[in-house]
Amino acid sequence: MHSNRQTPRAFTLIELLVVIAIIALLIGILLPTLGSARASAVELACRVRMRELSMANFYYATDNRDRTMPTVPILIGRDQYGFASITKNWAYTFERGDRIDEGYLIEYVDNAVEIVACPLNQRQDPGGIAEDPDNPDDIDLYPGGEINFDFSFVDYTEGAETFASFDVRMAVTNDGGGVPGNAAELQPFPGLPMIVEESSVWYNNNSPRGVSDGRWGNWDQWTTRHGGGNADDRRGGGMTAYLDGRVERFDPPQAFDNENPNHGSGAEGFNSHDIYIIDRAGEPNMLYNINLPYGGINEFRR
Repeated sequence: MHSNRQTPRAFTLIELLVVIAIIALLIGILLPTLGSARASAVELACRVRMRELSMANFYYATDNRDRTMPTVPILIGRDQYGFASITKNWAYTFERGDRIDEGYLIEYVDNAVEIVACPLNQRQDPGGIAEDPDNPDDIDLYPGGEINFDFSFVDYTEGAETFASFDVRMAVTNDGGGVPGNAAELQPFPGLPMIVEESSVWYNNNSPRGVSDGRWGNWDQWTTRHGGGNADDRRGGGMTAYLDGRVERFDPPQAFDNENPNHGSGAEGFNSHDIYIIDRAGEPNMLYNINLPYGGINEFRR
């Protein structure tokens, strides 16, 4: 007896090719979207960690006359002969210059080792150097990374009063850090920077020129790891925490070439030579030149 069932027709070669082409087209459409979503998620996680650092800075201020954490170590103790012995900043406690313990940060957060790392970089040294040559005998107080921090506190704004207001501006042309003739030549900067996501290409690393100390100043640069199209695209930016509590990504002006390892120094990138505080007389003062003791930045408040 013959069955009436018909054998299912197989796909033709053309039909298979059409299906494959459609799948390839969908993958081509979805992959950039998925990559962009992942980059946005990592950037958000980085911002959250810096916000925790910023909040710790404010908690410290509420306990210390509304002034933020020190970046340059301050004296907290003397030895039995009365000589200055113990100093401390946000990251470390020092005895005669040697790191002996964590700094003020650990008093305000429980996850200090985690929040000092950007999820995208995870405290990696660009050269893969795992030890700090400047401090080979120091205790590893922030284990788990090749460098100590992805985020650094700004030297010159330490001790800023949390309710103060500052007129902060920036250079948008790269003239090597020359002081402009007047404030009108500058453009507004988002705020008074307190914490910067520092570039590890230049000085925040373990190379002979590097100093991974959690302090941002002089020719230290912002990273451009967020928002660039690829590893060689330096048009992105890094997270920045401002005195007013905002945490945002700052993208250096296009005139500056941040994180270019082919330069002879970090001067070509956007750094503290390119940020200016306007004093009460309306004159611009380069942030790098504001070399005042802890809290001295408050002389420039509006």
